[in-house]
Parts: sequence; structure tokens; C-alpha cells
Amino acid sequence: MNICLLKTLSKWLEVIFISTVSLFNFGYDSKEEIIENDVINKNSYVEVDVIDYDTLYVYDASKPNTHEEVITEGVNGASYKNGDDDVTLSESVTEVIEKGTGKTGVYTGMLTGYGPDCVGCSGNVACPTREKTVHNLISDGIYYKDSEYGRVRILSADHREFPCGTIVEITNRDLHKELGIVLDTGSGMRKAYDEGWILIDLAFENEEDLWHVTNKNTTFKVQRWGW
Repeated sequence: MNICLLKTLSKWLEVIFISTVSLFNFGYDSKEEIIENDVINKNSYVEVDVIDYDTLYVYDASKPNTHEEVITEGVNGASYKNGDDDVTLSESVTEVIEKGTGKTGVYTGMLTGYGPDCVGCSGNVACPTREKTVHNLISDGIYYKDSEYGRVRILSADHREFPCGTIVEITNRDLHKELGIVLDTGSGMRKAYDEGWILIDLAFENEEDLWHVTNKNTTFKVQRWGW
């Protein structure tokens, strides 16, 4: 059969088939097919550079030289290259570390106690508070609310060694651990200091509570010197 005739016949058959399908609607789907572009949807990878945080040291003469505290945690930042430009994803945060430069302030001595109802006592402590007020052990209690250390027990000590406002951590096997603030003094503390040893009094609500407190092997660790 002639090749040209076959091609012509094929075209006519194709036309007849499409017409028949369209006429009787034999399952022909005229909906457009959406073809996703895989290239467009692929992830782009960039190399991220870490920005190391800086460290800043601040020095405090009121803190013992054993003191070191992180005030602000350091956080690394991040950036990446966009052509010739550096694009910052996140800024680094400088780490701030506080270091003490004061004297060490660790002692072993005797702990005793006293109450505001002792002979000759008025209840008023010897030191003015940070707020420049007079603290009274009877009306205000045996604790003081410090702006830095919170609720701390009132202590009596020699002010030549422990200035007003000094924060002391007290530890012994009976008391375990107590955080106190030097707001008072007494003749017994001054006499002990003159003789070369440390005596600190811990405030109680009354003299009846003192029977268990005396300990000759107490550790006094200064956390802050004065106000």
C-alpha cells in the first residue's frame, strides 16, 4: 500500500477517535496537569560561620579574691556569605564574669549567740542599714533583707576585721550552714580580736535559744566585704 495513503488514513482514524470520545464523553479528563519544577523546590545549602562570643571581666574589690561568678552567659552568633556580603543570622552575646579582688576572708573561730533581751541590750544594732535606718532585733527581727543576698541572719563581729554590711557564710557541724550579715558588734568580739582570734555572735530571738549554738570550730567565709 502506498505510504502516503497510510499516513492519510491514520490521520483520519485519529480524528474519528477524538470526535467519538468527545461526543460520548468516554472518561476524557480535560483538567490541566500541574507539573512541579523539582529544581525550584530543592533546598539551598549555605555554609554558616560561628561568631565566637567575647568575654568581659569585671572586678569587684568588695568580693574576696576567691569569688568568680558568671553574670551573663556568653552566646555564640552565626553568619553566612551572600556573594561578597556577610549576612548575620544572630548576634553573639558577650559573657560577663565578675571576679573579686578583695582579701580571701576565710577564718576558723568561735561562734556564739546573743538575743535582744540580753542584759544591757536595747535591741538596736550598731550599724546603720544600707537604707540608713536603725534595725531593731525586737521590732524588726533577727533577719535583714539584703538587696544582693536576700534574707540573711544578723551577726555581731569586730568591725576592724568585718566592716558593717559584710556577708559571711557560717559553717559548723551543729549549725551546718547559715548566711549572715554583720550589723552589730560587742565587747566580747573586740576582746577576742585583740587577743588574735575570731569570735562572731549569731542573733537569736531570745537568750533561751542559745544553749546549742556555741562551737569553737566554726568556719567563717566572707562573701562580701562591707556594703
